[in-house]
Amino acid sequence: MDESRQLADDPWLFEGPPRTLPTAGNDPGAVDGPWSGSVFQPVRHYPGYGDFVGCAAVRGEDPALLASDIASLLRFLIAHAAALAAEENLRLAAEIFVGNTLVQMRADARWFATVPGEMVVGTQSNLLAPGMLMELCSEADPERVAEALARALERLKAWAAEEPDDPRPLDPIPRPREAVATWYKTPARGPEGFRDPSGNGHRWGEMGAPTESYGRVSHPERFAPLEDVLDALVGHLETSYLVKRVDAVHPGGRSIALHPDDPLAAPLRLELNKHQGQTSIRVFAGLLHDFVYPSCGCDACDESAENVGEELEETVLGVVAGGFAERIHGTGSSSLAEYCLNTLDGDSSGSDGRPVGTGPDMDPGGAAALLALIPNGWHPWPLKVESTGVQ
Repeated sequence: MDESRQLADDPWLFEGPPRTLPTAGNDPGAVDGPWSGSVFQPVRHYPGYGDFVGCAAVRGEDPALLASDIASLLRFLIAHAAALAAEENLRLAAEIFVGNTLVQMRADARWFATVPGEMVVGTQSNLLAPGMLMELCSEADPERVAEALARALERLKAWAAEEPDDPRPLDPIPRPREAVATWYKTPARGPEGFRDPSGNGHRWGEMGAPTESYGRVSHPERFAPLEDVLDALVGHLETSYLVKRVDAVHPGGRSIALHPDDPLAAPLRLELNKHQGQTSIRVFAGLLHDFVYPSCGCDACDESAENVGEELEETVLGVVAGGFAERIHGTGSSSLAEYCLNTLDGDSSGSDGRPVGTGPDMDPGGAAALLALIPNGWHPWPLKVESTGVQ
């Protein structure tokens, strides 16, 4: 079936835009799904069911009802089993429709494989084959069909009521950099000649770092250029976005709080610290998370101002573009503050979970209430001027 035809012919009956898997493998253990750069996007709405919708409408059925009520859908499949089996494209469209309906029954369900006749949907712990449900509905003996239908509906109802294996993956999609009228320019990082006694190259070879290098910081001054990166980032954000800035001074450094005009866009606080000659930047993002650059700085880790500066830029610009999502998962003492950060280049993303209360948290109840308004992630910061497309 031609993919462009699938997408054009399908009415929008299921959650989210229709998306195809990049490969039509039939291994349910494989990681399928479209990618934005390297960011996995679970498929919950697969295209290609337009012929089935037309078939249902011709027979006086409401396709929207069939999409939302698995019992009505199975009864329709039983009543028209012969017609569906007679035409290959129609049977395939029906199988896709059934798969989409099953996926909608659980927030953590998705498509795993889309080989015709071998389609698989469900969760990692419980996989379902839409084709098998259709075979059940084509049984010739009406009494056996009724019994099988009752058992299937009971099992599906129980499956839909189960606790999710895991919450739906966070997957915030950042605004492309082309939308920003004037793009950020990276400042010079300064010299990199602090990395070994000779000032050349990485200091450790295949044998790795010696024990005594852990915790030792021989050249903390190499991270001084991070202050220039901080100021360049803040200058770019003030120039390009509708944001309020609040400066503060604290022992050993200073901080800059940035509050975008959209209350559902993530606030930032960039904290500069200087300790024993080493410059570091701590980024407080959203409500629950913070990131420190450099993460260590010791001789064994061998971080450089260039790499650390790039990581700092990726984090800040990813948050501002709407590539950052947070949530509180679980309840009570077992709850976790989770995040996902997708960067603009699509080549890297981060995610993590920490016990609620161990980060820069506001009241967990207040955080949960606010984050419930943005399940797909913090909004992109509002722009002062949108790009014309010419850089």
